[in-house]
Amino acid sequence: MRFGSLTDENGKGKIELGSKLSKSGSISGYDVSKTGVAVLESGIGKKLIFVILEGDILIKKWFKQFCKIAY
Repeated sequence: MRFGSLTDENGKGKIELGSKLSKSGSISGYDVSKTGVAVLESGIGKKLIFVILEGDILIKKWFKQFCKIAY
């Protein structure tokens, strides 16, 4: 899991996620940790490299969609 610049801001629970992103940005430490938990729960962490930034889609919803595409 790769992520943008970390901020101390309150997390929104929303991210942008992809195997490659064409832009740079930031993300809260809270959202990185919540995404890390979702990675561990999904089991995809050993198989994929992906990038996360602050975004507009809920973390759990993103992972449901991303896991369908990745497998």
